[in-house]
Amino acid sequence: MVLVRNLVLTVACAMMFAGARAEDKRIAVVNIATVFGSYSKVQDIQTKLKVEFEPRQKALDEDERAIKAALAKLQVDGGDPEDPVFFRSKLELEQRKFDFQVKVKLLYVNIEERRKIEMKKVLEEIKAAISAVGRQKKYDLVMRAPEFNDDFDPTKGDAKKNDESAKTAQELVQRFRENPVLYFAAGVDITTDVVEILNLDYKTRGGK
Repeated sequence: MVLVRNLVLTVACAMMFAGARAEDKRIAVVNIATVFGSYSKVQDIQTKLKVEFEPRQKALDEDERAIKAALAKLQVDGGDPEDPVFFRSKLELEQRKFDFQVKVKLLYVNIEERRKIEMKKVLEEIKAAISAVGRQKKYDLVMRAPEFNDDFDPTKGDAKKNDESAKTAQELVQRFRENPVLYFAAGVDITTDVVEILNLDYKTRGGK
């Protein structure tokens, strides 16, 4: 499906520029992974989420240590399976383990929901920044650049790609399929401009 989508995009772009001279169209690329890593708000969101959920995480860590200690004590002390007191202690410990697992799962769900909400806003801001830079620099089309820094040196676009970091053939193929841009010259990467406009706007809104 991804390959088909990329093929459709390629064909659409080819049709879009069919019959026009190359110098009539200005094309730029943006490395989204770099934007995410360099946008100050993304880092602040991570810090905010850590502060917000850290108390619950610490409480769960304490619960886990207590449960492990109780389990170890139960194994060391042993007991008669037919002894009602021992049987009840075992049941209570199993219930504590179950409740702990439920709390852990709920915490991760809550964190992911909050992160999703925040990241949705960030994506909208990134899209707006890309559009702003594209209009300012009068580009006709902005595409996503390869997000794997070792795929190739953008200043040597036709150089042999370094694919040694791919651990499996599947990962190697996936990297190739996910990159909509196979070549770009050094002057068309506007990633830095996008990062600058994002951080400047975020700072004016009170961000770090």
